[in-house]
Amino acid sequence: MVVARSVNETFQYVCHSDRQLPQDQQTTFILRRLPATVGMALDNLHEATQTGQVTLRVGDQRIVTLQAGLAGWTNFNDAQGAPIEFKHEHGVRSVYGITVKNPAKVEMIDYLPEEIAEELARAIVEGNQLSEDDAKN
Repeated sequence: MVVARSVNETFQYVCHSDRQLPQDQQTTFILRRLPATVGMALDNLHEATQTGQVTLRVGDQRIVTLQAGLAGWTNFNDAQGAPIEFKHEHGVRSVYGITVKNPAKVEMIDYLPEEIAEELARAIVEGNQLSEDDAKN
């Protein structure tokens, strides 16, 4: 039997660079499971980009993924050690033509070092894949 998944479901993620730190020093990112429509729209964009039908760049695809999938963070500080408050847009927004509910504000993405943004985008996509147990059932 197929069981519906919550479109409000989140999961926590600690970047590889922080995993060796004591837990109280690690930044924890709160990531969302993407609604199926967003995931499929991203797949369509990726395919269209590969075939030359659309010129959306890889970085733009990551921005969509991060705005749709980044839901918050803990222990994420600026250079002076002050916590950065996570903010998101309210309501439904179009991000590069994909409809996203309550996306992360672009300014939140700007705080992320590029390599961390790439890692988080991959984690969001991977977090939407069926686990082996789910696939077997």
